[in-house]
Amino acid sequence: MAEQTGQEKTEQPTGKRLEDARQKGQVPRSKELTTVMVLVASAIALFLWEAV
Repeated sequence: MAEQTGQEKTEQPTGKRLEDARQKGQVPRSKELTTVMVLVASAIALFLWEAV
């Protein structure tokens, strides 16, 4: 049976599929995490700039 567009999957992915996705670099990543990392790096850079 073909899966309809927009329909959620009912089965969890197998361990092999999860491992294959990790090896391909397809890992879930939060957009908020990236934003926080940029803000923290910027704050550290400004702190170090002021220390010079």
